[in-house]
Amino acid sequence: GDLAAWHRIPSEIDVAAEWGVSRQTAHRAIHELQRLGLVARQRRWGTVVAPRIVQRAGRVAFIVDQFAQIYNFPSGQTMRGIQDGLGDDVDLICRECKQDAEQEARLLRKLSEETDGIIIYPTSNPRNTHLLQKLSDTKPLVVLDRVPAGLNVDAVVSDNEEATVRAMQALVERGHRRVGFFSF
Repeated sequence: GDLAAWHRIPSEIDVAAEWGVSRQTAHRAIHELQRLGLVARQRRWGTVVAPRIVQRAGRVAFIVDQFAQIYNFPSGQTMRGIQDGLGDDVDLICRECKQDAEQEARLLRKLSEETDGIIIYPTSNPRNTHLLQKLSDTKPLVVLDRVPAGLNVDAVVSDNEEATVRAMQALVERGHRRVGFFSF
């Protein structure tokens, strides 16, 4: 990944000299890179870094921390909005980790191999922060509602704290003095 596609790599003679190996060993190493599809031999040009061919799965994963029927979560409107944003040629796969950090990690690993991207309501368990960051370096990852501490990824969040402050200010302005707030 250090060299761009079509970048010319050193000849077998140069590789052998640089690494202190025989020319035959250098030849085998370059041949193995070619077999793996990492380099391509170009006539009159030499060996170059092969362009990466990315195959699309046509699927995006949506992982939620828990299905909560009592709160209509995730709502049909949320699911419809995500699917509309993805378009008709992408399938949305929805999975639940049941607020279990280990299950969340298993789903992230499995679905990162099977999908083109991941949308997640994370458990925010610190054990998975590194995994989420690592996945975001290799494919699109969007975190919804809450961003685990130390995670630097794309996120869509609501500002519940600011909304609560504004609601309280509005009640105080209307003369209310004894206000209670409950949340799940």
